[in-house]
Amino acid sequence: MSLFSDFKSSTKGVPVDEIVDLVFYRPLSYIVVKLVQPLPVKPNQLSFIAMSAGIASGVYFSLGTPVAFFLGGLFCFLANIFDCSDGMLARLKSEGSVTGRIIDGVVGHIMMLSIYTGLAIGLLRAGRAGLIDLPLSPLILVGLAAFGHFVKAALADNFASQYATHVLGRDCIPQLEIEFFGREMERLKEEGRWSFDRAIVGLYLAYTRFQLGPRPKPFIRYDAEEYKRHNHLLVMLWNLAGPSMHMFMIFISAMLFKPRIFLIYAVFLSSIWVLILVPIQALVNRKLKDQF
Repeated sequence: MSLFSDFKSSTKGVPVDEIVDLVFYRPLSYIVVKLVQPLPVKPNQLSFIAMSAGIASGVYFSLGTPVAFFLGGLFCFLANIFDCSDGMLARLKSEGSVTGRIIDGVVGHIMMLSIYTGLAIGLLRAGRAGLIDLPLSPLILVGLAAFGHFVKAALADNFASQYATHVLGRDCIPQLEIEFFGREMERLKEEGRWSFDRAIVGLYLAYTRFQLGPRPKPFIRYDAEEYKRHNHLLVMLWNLAGPSMHMFMIFISAMLFKPRIFLIYAVFLSSIWVLILVPIQALVNRKLKDQF
């Protein structure tokens, strides 16, 4: 197998992977994965390294100095590299686990919470020290950015999961995940003992059922080629407002100590982009439903 084929098999694939992941994070993560692949390193261990780097990033950001922001940006970049590498290692070593998928999601939320909390505190301190000048309170701006990040990440992930389910044959959407994790929970219950895996799967099932609400919509599986024809480009466009793009803009603005770069992107540009995509996606979805 060629090096490129090996790298390709370790990724989620286009267009499910964000462009910034494929261009920046995945190649660097692949180097990490190839270094640790011969070692007894588990994907979850890389997840916890990513979480630690994200927490360190938030701590440095909270100090509010140019040097601290530089270090915070560096750790933010490292956190994303390791956050990509856990899944890549799992795919290459065929060591993916049910709980690993859940842990990866939890780690991403902890990273985001740590980094945004650190940013809010750090920008507040930098403003009081006269190092930066923002038009509104840093707490308001970072709060808007964090809320927007959460909403836009959920939208981008949802449409990427829909594409992966209908086109790539992966059961990634909540309706199918409930069935998958429900079967896993039954298997764990048959073992007759309480375990960490059972607790994690149980919590995830409860969270997924809450997501779907009391009246979940029935799942409709579309024709793979038809769904791809309508959504291939659209998923790539959604990824321009995805979680990795937000983290990359944090990295760039932190290294330059220019928080306005990230705030303009997160609060305004990416929000406008999503407002453009929402009606287009709704129109595409309506066309697909009319065909089935």
